[in-house]
Amino acid sequence: IVQTLEETTVDQALSDVTGWVKGTPVWHLIRQRKINGEIVILDRDYLLKDVVPVLTKQISEGSIYEYFEDELQLTIAYAKKKSPLNL
Repeated sequence: IVQTLEETTVDQALSDVTGWVKGTPVWHLIRQRKINGEIVILDRDYLLKDVVPVLTKQISEGSIYEYFEDELQLTIAYAKKKSPLNL
């Protein structure tokens, strides 16, 4: 379930975490995942717009990694996830 899909720019806090230059255009994507009707995962992603120039709700409702690899021909080396308890 896509909760948020918006274009924004890197602020100081995101720059501190990612090393991206403040002011760089990014996608901010928040998705919920349900298992047996219960929300069990909340994904929050920031994606560089120069790497992912187009991102729609329809794309975001599916596998974004499949979109990256199959449509954009990107190679995903790894993804880093952080526990919400450590935010």
